[in-house]
Order: sequence, then structure tokens, then C-alpha cells
Amino acid sequence: IIYILWDVCDYNKKLNIECISDYLLEEAKNSETKESDIIKAMSKTGGTVFKFENINIDKKIDNPFIPVKILNEARRNIISSLEKILIQNRKVNYNKNIFNEKIEYPNTNIKVAIISDINNSNIRDKNYYKIILFPKTYNNDIKKFFEDKKIDGIILPHITFDKDIELIKNIVSKDMIVICNNLGQIEALLGKCIIWAGIGMNTINNRTVDFLYKLGVSLVVSSIEAGKRLKNTISIKNGFIPAMNFAFCPKSIAIGCEKCKEKYLIDFKNNVVIFDCVTMHNKISFILENINNKSGEIEIFI
Repeated sequence: IIYILWDVCDYNKKLNIECISDYLLEEAKNSETKESDIIKAMSKTGGTVFKFENINIDKKIDNPFIPVKILNEARRNIISSLEKILIQNRKVNYNKNIFNEKIEYPNTNIKVAIISDINNSNIRDKNYYKIILFPKTYNNDIKKFFEDKKIDGIILPHITFDKDIELIKNIVSKDMIVICNNLGQIEALLGKCIIWAGIGMNTINNRTVDFLYKLGVSLVVSSIEAGKRLKNTISIKNGFIPAMNFAFCPKSIAIGCEKCKEKYLIDFKNNVVIFDCVTMHNKISFILENINNKSGEIEIFI
């Protein structure tokens, strides 16, 4: 039996997860499986939201031999069980009565700028309806920028973890715009700020548009694929968008964070792959793609 201390913001529970293998434990004939080997195999949780710490081993025989594939299978089974528990606990329960309500669609004849530099000169004298910050670091400086009326809100990266959302809750206010890029963000922040649904929601049809408005979203940004085809939405006109998002940066793994700005990664078409990242509680990275449409309401300067 494996005992796990569940440490995910809203939860702090001790769970008993039983993982039983058909493998018959036996003494090693040659090289034994050391405790360090077991810990190394069980700690490989990269690519998941979990991190295993304080692994304790109760040895039943002195010199055991456990094939690596058995340890890997046990780790995968544990992660699968934890994912099912996490999904069950994070299930969104919608009030079905909202779907009977009439929608009051917002004004979409507006101009919006998304910036990463608060002193960006590109937005001067362009009469933007709203200015949204995509900060490099999510901290209390955002509150000051908002209070000083330098920005109207912020945009969240497509990937966020529970501790990231807890950090954001301490930054936002009722009259601040927050562009959310997944349903978990909307659920967590609904009622705490003015929510816009970003391109991460992948809004490609009118039914999704209506669903988001009835959910409580104030404005919907259509997906890149849909563009201006969708009524009652705004769309990206030009600028770099986070096209592919990572919880773990592949570039930092390849060359290291300290060399990120010095070295380039080249794709199979011999184009430079542009990486960027932001820091919340966790660091989130993404590949940027340049969008240039003839029409649209949002210009991005990041």
C-alpha cells in the first residue's frame, strides 16, 4: 500500500492508494534493486501536475530485485489514480437555469491592445478601448498598474495550476478585466473580476459563444480559426500569440534558461522558433506565432 499526502491548494488529504503488481518479489541473483533505484523510478513525474516527495520504502527482503518496467508500471498506475481523483474533485457543476436566461450581448465594436511592457510606445494616441497586460511576472505590481489606470486588466496563460490561481485571486479585483484561457480559470475567478474568454477557450461556433455568455463571461474572443465569422465576439487582428503552451519549457531542457536569449531553435522549415515565458507560482512557457489578419479588434504587442 502506498500512502500519499495530497497537497493541492484546496485539498490536504491523506489518501491510501493500493497498487498491486503480479510480479513475485525475489532476492537478486546478481545486482539488487537499491532504494535509490526505486526512488529514482518513482520520482519521474515529468509532464504531469504531480511531484512525489518523501518516498519511504519498507523492504520485505534484504536484497530484492525489481525490474524497472515493474516500477514504471506502478508509478503510472499511481498517477492514473491521482488524476481520476483530481478530475472528480475539480468537476464544474453548472447552474442549468442560466441556460434559460436571455443573453444581453456586449458591444464588440471596440479596439483592444494586449501589451507585455507597461511603457510600450505603440499604444500611445491610438484610442484603445481597453489595455490588457500580459505580464512577465504575476505579482502585486499589477494592482498598482491597475490602480494607476495604466491598464484595464490582465491575460492569463493557457496553462495554470491551482497555486497559480490562488496567486491570481490575491491580485484581481471586481472591476479588473481578466482574460481566461480555460474553464478552470473561469470557474475559479467568476464573480471576483470581469471575465473575458480568450483564444485558449477555442470558441469556434455560436453555441459556444452563447454558452460562455450564459456562464457569466462579459466578452468572448473568437478562436484564431473562427476569426470574424462569429457574431458577438472580438478577434485577433495582429501580433504574436502563444500558439503552443508548455508546463515544462523544452528550450530550457535543450539549452538551459540562462542561454534562452542567446541561442535559437530552428524548425524543420529552417524558421526560428520563438519561445517566451511568464512566471506565476509556476513558470509557464510557450511558442509564439505571428498573426496578421485584415480585420479584428485586438492588437498584440508582446
